[in-house]
Amino acid sequence: MRKLIHDQYPTHGILGEEEGAVAGFSKLTRVLDPIDGTRAFITGLPLWGTLIALKDSERPVLGVMNQPFTGERYIGTPDDS
Repeated sequence: MRKLIHDQYPTHGILGEEEGAVAGFSKLTRVLDPIDGTRAFITGLPLWGTLIALKDSERPVLGVMNQPFTGERYIGTPDDS
């Protein structure tokens, strides 16, 4: 994910649980958790997902939760009720 983001958006920062932070040159940062629910993933339970967010210097802009095991994807923005 980091390579894809860097290739498409080289000015964005990246913050991730596994590899820490990489500063960017814009106010936008991608926040990654490639396997949220590691224990469930390791044991084969369908209770894990990939979390990706985009934030500016002040607040979240977009959040995505993808559950490949179940084929579900949820997208949220700060304006969602």
